[in-house]
Amino acid sequence: LVGAVQYHVTQGRRAQFLARFMAPQVAEMVSRRGLKSATDEQTLELSVVSCDLRGFTAFTAATSSQKVIRILREYYDAVGAAAAECGGTIKDQAGDGVLILVGAPIPMADHAQRALQLARQIRERGVEITARWSDADLHLGVGVGVASGFVTVGVIGAASRLEYTAVGPAVNLASRLCSEA
Repeated sequence: LVGAVQYHVTQGRRAQFLARFMAPQVAEMVSRRGLKSATDEQTLELSVVSCDLRGFTAFTAATSSQKVIRILREYYDAVGAAAAECGGTIKDQAGDGVLILVGAPIPMADHAQRALQLARQIRERGVEITARWSDADLHLGVGVGVASGFVTVGVIGAASRLEYTAVGPAVNLASRLCSEA
């Protein structure tokens, strides 16, 4: 009995650890089905939401790194909360850019509607955040792009580091639309 309890406690800690570095949906699938089964490559119809901050490069050049980290934390928290509400999986957070999958790793029939809802929420929350952090000299904004289509998702990488990834025209289109927004 003691051994069984220790095993389940260890598994719970492992899942909590994984959830800090993976999307919660991916960590849940890994804990339920195992890494190999949960991350097998598959092609799914899904939606991709890409967002980033406008004016961020100038902002970082003129702002202390501590302040930059504070705004990034607030921005990531707002985007993460919106993604969770809409069933999105954060695929990447890099600098001021965030890439979110809606419909992977958990397929969703209504992925497009959820992605549009997510984009609206990111835009609304982003406007609130950037208004607070902007001043007369440095103005921040938020751009969001959404695209739907067939995307191949799965694990890619080298022996030393693996990453859950998404590849397909919808990923590229969402990123380009975000750049133009």
